[in-house]
Amino acid sequence: MTKRKAKSTRSPSPIFDINVLQNMLKARNDIFTLDDYGDDFSNSDDYNSDSDDWMDEGLSYDGPTDPVLRPCDLVAEKLLPAEKNIKKRMSDVLELSGFDGEFWSGGKLHSDYMMPSIEMLDEESGTYRLLPLPIVYEEQVNDLIRSSMNAGEKNLWKLIEPKKFRITNPKWDVLMQELLNRIKPELGILKEKKIDISLYRMVLYEKESHFDFQADIEPNAIGSIVIQLPSLYAGGDFVMVNGNTEKKFEFQKEATYSPYYMTCYSNNFTQKSDIITSGHVLSLVYSLKYSGTEKIAPYTSTQQLKDMQQVIETWIKAPMYSKLCYILENEYDNNSFTSSSLKGNDAIAFKQFSKLDHTVVHLGFLEKREFSEFNSDISAITEMTYSFQNNVGETLVSIVEEEVFPENRRKQMPVATQKKREDFDVGGLEIERRYKSACILVYPKKLKSLCKPKKDFLNKLLEDYKDKKTDKRKHLLMAYTSSLVGCAEDKRGKTTNGLDIPKVLEACLLVNYLPLSLKFVEKMWLADGFTEESTTSATKLIKQHGAGNFKPLFIHYLDQMSFESYTFSNRVFSIGTMILELNEESWLDLFIPKVLSISLRLELLEPKSVLLILSFKEKYPACSAKIDQFIDLYTKSEMRNTAFSSDESKINAQVIIKLNLPSLCGVLCARLVHSKQEINLNVLQEIVAVTKHFGIQVLEECLNAIVEDMLVYPLRQRIEAYTRLAGGESDEAKHFASKILSSIIRKFDNTSEDPSEECAQLLTFCRKNDKITEEMSIAKVLVEKITKAKHGHSLVQKLIKENGTECFWTGSGLRLVLEHCYKLLYTAASNVNIPIDFDLGVDSTSEWVFKHVKIKCKCNHCKSVKKFLKSNEMEFSFKEKKDARTHVETILNGIEDIKRETIKHGSPQTLKLTKIRTTLEAKKAIVTSAETVLKQYIEYATKSDQKPHARPASESVSSSTTDPPTKKVKQ
Repeated sequence: MTKRKAKSTRSPSPIFDINVLQNMLKARNDIFTLDDYGDDFSNSDDYNSDSDDWMDEGLSYDGPTDPVLRPCDLVAEKLLPAEKNIKKRMSDVLELSGFDGEFWSGGKLHSDYMMPSIEMLDEESGTYRLLPLPIVYEEQVNDLIRSSMNAGEKNLWKLIEPKKFRITNPKWDVLMQELLNRIKPELGILKEKKIDISLYRMVLYEKESHFDFQADIEPNAIGSIVIQLPSLYAGGDFVMVNGNTEKKFEFQKEATYSPYYMTCYSNNFTQKSDIITSGHVLSLVYSLKYSGTEKIAPYTSTQQLKDMQQVIETWIKAPMYSKLCYILENEYDNNSFTSSSLKGNDAIAFKQFSKLDHTVVHLGFLEKREFSEFNSDISAITEMTYSFQNNVGETLVSIVEEEVFPENRRKQMPVATQKKREDFDVGGLEIERRYKSACILVYPKKLKSLCKPKKDFLNKLLEDYKDKKTDKRKHLLMAYTSSLVGCAEDKRGKTTNGLDIPKVLEACLLVNYLPLSLKFVEKMWLADGFTEESTTSATKLIKQHGAGNFKPLFIHYLDQMSFESYTFSNRVFSIGTMILELNEESWLDLFIPKVLSISLRLELLEPKSVLLILSFKEKYPACSAKIDQFIDLYTKSEMRNTAFSSDESKINAQVIIKLNLPSLCGVLCARLVHSKQEINLNVLQEIVAVTKHFGIQVLEECLNAIVEDMLVYPLRQRIEAYTRLAGGESDEAKHFASKILSSIIRKFDNTSEDPSEECAQLLTFCRKNDKITEEMSIAKVLVEKITKAKHGHSLVQKLIKENGTECFWTGSGLRLVLEHCYKLLYTAASNVNIPIDFDLGVDSTSEWVFKHVKIKCKCNHCKSVKKFLKSNEMEFSFKEKKDARTHVETILNGIEDIKRETIKHGSPQTLKLTKIRTTLEAKKAIVTSAETVLKQYIEYATKSDQKPHARPASESVSSSTTDPPTKKVKQ
């Protein structure tokens, strides 16, 4: 075969090699057999078993029973600005329940703080000497401390330079960090505020001196921590004063063997101190520093209420929740649950909520209903629903998962009840669990109507807002829409079933609020992936808010979907269309590599997806190299996988012509006959199209190979392929059709039970389309191949049904068929051992009572057989034990007119009895009917012979076939 140069600007590819196709088809035929589509149970022991004691056994499920949940890694929520994350802000404030800071704090420390292991620097020798604790003796002060300190007023000694001593305890820094974390709540400093701690100085107080904490605070520090090391002294009590608040500190009682601490802010306090009457006090002073711009002050319950009110105001201005359900820390009795029974932080939280303005608060119980189905053959699923009932059992409100917080408490709700139901037929299990926790339901007063929405509420809110665009109506629409598009861990929370996407889209466009649009787009992409509906809806919202806001969302779900090559291949078109519509080249740079990542399964791509990707090359020249890489991988994928999975390939003529690669024509041809089950008739016109483009000569050998391969398929499918093509107008279609018809005639398939339907269809097509030559050729092969009167009679009846009784023209192919079927029926009716096992279609032939078969046995089994023989039924299933079946077979042995067949499926097995007319005695009952049918055949021929205007043109029919048909038939 000569090679033909491709018209494309790409490097030329060789045209399709017929050897490649033959090898692919041979490989497929060698690999795929009918046995591949199911096990052959007929040879198994279970199938052939004939035990009378056999019965179905129930199947019990013994697999896992934990609920099937998948946490939602939601991107839209992470993209929310901190100030708009209502649940997070509310949780942060509620975590501070009971958090009421003061200006100072102090107390005894753990024994770990007794030994900082301080070493003093001797400046004369330049060495360090260990300072033993506690400070008890004057010698300790004189020998180790004073030499390193400068004298101050009133016997107060201060270490000016911290470098004159060192702390060698390796755990000391960790202990100080732990102490800082402890005192932050005591001072009312929020945990997110990063406070730095650093050593400022060491101070020694002696007899007749007094504590002066204000003097110990480093400039620019927000406060200090004073660690009083073990010391023996008396006196020195002090009082801290802030406005009308005072607090007295007494550390000297156990000071010898216990460390203490005192911490305070750098301002807003005064101090009243007693003098130290005896002994010494050694302390380490640490500075507290904050690098933020806001002022650090004690966080009090009053400030907590203000912060919570700010959260509510933010919620009201941009409501992304219609309500929120806060699960309490403690468990409570359902019968005695009131606000007075609340404990600890629960009581504080309820008190805070109750003081909020513009807010409705209910105390009650949250119930979670969890329904799980488990089966050994299918994946387990779980669905969850939430509802709230107040503490007096009056109000029942439906809740969605995202309205419940904190998340850890929602997941740890205690089980109240559990029910199980096993399905022994399939080995399945159903479990219904109900969980219950005390909670607080809270929502802004403006959103009260959303707690119990009416039917079709979204549509009402939409119409109300379009009628009059007020803030209140906008907020109601926003909050309710948000509750509809929330995601959850169970199956129901990851689907859009029941969600009116067009209405939700309309609401999002009207509200024009980015967080809501992000949430809706994520709901669609999480539940459905990049379907055409989801990407079309998303495109409108992305255009409204800007592609940059949605890019993190796109990256996340594109990464997730690309791991599932089959699903991703079905979404390539919708994703590409969205990118093209948005004109986002940066998104294309992310998308094309994901397409290339499924290089081994590119044949799964829809043709429209391939054509779309090719169009990117024209619109975005910068991506040409990647598109060329895609074309190369796509071509290789199609060629490599066709021999083994051509039923998965979706390539069509448009793609092949666009690529101008005749080498892919073989892949398309292989799609026509992709399996042992049926011919892919939709590919016929595709093959015609590429034949037109590349020429019949190029595809000739390919068509010959495909026609040969079609011979393994049923006659019905090959006839349908022929009629589809023969009805076309192009030369290429007619050329292909002629090859298929030639193969049908050359190898007529008569293996089916009754080929009359297909044969009548083929002959009728030829008659109605004036294909006289083809009709004659088909008729001749039918005369040769149809050997059963049953099939012949059926064919004549179907030809009459399709064409009328006057269809048997003199000299036509149908006339040959009529004469042949007459002979078959006459021979069967007049000869022994040629069975007639069908109705002749005459009223009298419906009588299948076999009076000539005599059975003398009077047992119950034989009585049932006798009843069958006297009935009009043609078949009887005798499903009894083996001994009974053997007995009946013995009784019927030698009776030729009863066909016996054992059906081995089931237990006990079945003896199938079928009436057939084989002997002349059996045929006596239908002599009249057979004569009637034969006369009808003659009548059909006579009528058609009397209508010469209906005959074919004389030049198209030989003189031997123009003789009157009745002449030969009557003889």
